[in-house]
Amino acid sequence: LIGGGGGPAARAAAKTLFSDDFESGAISADRWTVMEGSPFVVTADPEDPSNRVLACPRGKGEDTWSKIITKKSFGDFTLTMKLYVVNELSGTVGFSARVTGADSFQTTFNHTWKGQFGYSGNGDSYDENLVITDKTWHEVRFIAVGGSYELYIDGELRQSAEDSHLTAGPLRISFWNKAFYIDDFNVYEGRVEEPVETGGDTAYYVDA
Repeated sequence: LIGGGGGPAARAAAKTLFSDDFESGAISADRWTVMEGSPFVVTADPEDPSNRVLACPRGKGEDTWSKIITKKSFGDFTLTMKLYVVNELSGTVGFSARVTGADSFQTTFNHTWKGQFGYSGNGDSYDENLVITDKTWHEVRFIAVGGSYELYIDGELRQSAEDSHLTAGPLRISFWNKAFYIDDFNVYEGRVEEPVETGGDTAYYVDA
């Protein structure tokens, strides 16, 4: 849930550019372009069956590569989402920002070796900070403003980079040989600060 009330006087509520909590029970054709034959589904949260989440179950993810992409493009933005990595398969899951043709800024997660963070045109850039080994939900926050990129997991800065190749484009979720769950996929305008809990809801702010 995203709330707007409260918060420090020096901050303003973040402007939402895109949002999907998958509670409709299906992948929205108004929000996403789905690769033909994609195994992505909307299913029950592994920890809360009453909640609906985007997923690729183990039986569909093995030896498979697929993607879905937002129908909107984004320039300077902050992405927040929840990620649950299932550990039985050895591949990767992640997202690509500012997708432009074959180029993008890539972020991938793994549980057995390393993940990736960087401009796709620079080749593979692997890092141990993007390993997620426990089967539970994690809060991911990715910031792309100008040529600066930052990645936070559960509030901790895991990676940052400077790169001027890309300025805008859609967001793409993709995976290879991986099972996972994603929820509360939200994109905000500009740089969004650390979320603030307000009466059980989560409120996001930008510097006013």
